[in-house]
Amino acid sequence: ASVSYTAPTNMGWISGSSVYGCIINGVNSGSPSAGGVTAGQTSYYLGSTLSTPYQKLKLGASYDYVSNNKHYTATKGYAWAADAYALISVDDKTTLNLRAEYAVPNANTKASGVPSQVLALTATAQYDLWKNVVSRLELRWDHSLDGGREFGTTSVGQFTGTLANSYELIGSLVYKF
Repeated sequence: ASVSYTAPTNMGWISGSSVYGCIINGVNSGSPSAGGVTAGQTSYYLGSTLSTPYQKLKLGASYDYVSNNKHYTATKGYAWAADAYALISVDDKTTLNLRAEYAVPNANTKASGVPSQVLALTATAQYDLWKNVVSRLELRWDHSLDGGREFGTTSVGQFTGTLANSYELIGSLVYKF
């Protein structure tokens, strides 16, 4: 189920602001539990984008929470994440974005090497080269807040890293259909 609302154009500077909420409940076949039985899970999402009196600036935030249903598994687990962002339109073709994210996987996962708290900061410069073609340059920093060494993974799919920080510089060229 989902619901959304966007402020109409007659609401002044707040027009275009939106809020969105969603609940999804079902079986996650990609996440088997003990004994090979697939885990039931419920996901909750709440997000909002806020227009500001300064037309070139938009703010946003979101919150995600997911839990497995004890009915299907031996233990009840959860994970959640929150983020906030600011987007500034420099001109018709250029935008700058700054996003902060905080994630907390299930506390029971620490024993398996999965970080229990992660902070991520991402700065993005986007330029629309021409119609339907976007170029992006992103700088991202992920940091383990619990002092663990989750980054610098040496094998695919394993959280057996040697670093508390991860830095990425990502460039992309995207054609939007």
